[in-house]
Amino acid sequence: MVDDEVVILETLQETLQSLGYTVISKQDGQDVIDYVRSESGRNVEIKGFIFDLTIPGGLGGKDTIREIRKTYPSTPVFVTSGYAEDPIIADPVKYGFTASICKPFQKKELKELLSRYYSV
Repeated sequence: MVDDEVVILETLQETLQSLGYTVISKQDGQDVIDYVRSESGRNVEIKGFIFDLTIPGGLGGKDTIREIRKTYPSTPVFVTSGYAEDPIIADPVKYGFTASICKPFQKKELKELLSRYYSV
């Protein structure tokens, strides 16, 4: 999970954990790429990613997805943003994402989205 805003990152992590998910959180897409590279070959199972679309001064979802898809071509990757009119949010599949969810979102909305892809 990636978001540059610490409060959102912590809140989302707590929400996901309350839904039964194990979460690794990072503040930049490059941190995720580095983590994935460091864990490759260690039998670490990554079942999904949630990326903030835009990370000021860093790698957001739009830039990170290309690298992640090289290693995880079919793993669900979700994108979040407060910019509902962004073309990536409107058509996430076209840009390599599995689905999108607009900020702010409620726990119920996140749970419904994830339940389409996972059973916890």
